[in-house]
Amino acid sequence: CRAPHPPRARPNPTAGSYSASVDDQLVHTLSPPALPVEMLSAELPLKLTKPVDLNAGARAFFDAPVVRSQVTPAAREEVERLHVKRNQLCTVQKLSITMAEDAAREFISYSSRLARFERRLEHGGRELGVRFAWKDAFKTKLKVDKPDFEWERACALFNAAACYAFLGATALARGAVD
Repeated sequence: CRAPHPPRARPNPTAGSYSASVDDQLVHTLSPPALPVEMLSAELPLKLTKPVDLNAGARAFFDAPVVRSQVTPAAREEVERLHVKRNQLCTVQKLSITMAEDAAREFISYSSRLARFERRLEHGGRELGVRFAWKDAFKTKLKVDKPDFEWERACALFNAAACYAFLGATALARGAVD
């Protein structure tokens, strides 16, 4: 049993040329449309947040009798560094060409450090009792808060992506630099 062959191009007597085969039409329909230039230079807005007292949640957790003996000074110092870094990143409200790349690196660094700390905890940071509130990037009146590090990391990485989108959009607008 042989599979049927796709139809071949047939002469079109009115046009004086051949019409496209079904295969060509299928390829054309499945090809993604070309993006308009405006879409290529679009910026991704930042998600905004307010400072959170990560230290207070960590202190309460670390000082619990069950956990206290297992907490090292290095863990306490790491929470302090995370607290300071997060509050610094809260000040990023608007991007500029001079700071977007550094901000992207800082958001990624913060996310990585938070992931390392999260691996030490059993419940993804929820045990600290800290709620991380972020505004929606597109509907700025909408605010979502969750008590886990995964949410916090996702928002930080979203902002890193917004920084890189900004850099890409401004590079396209500026053109090539010789």
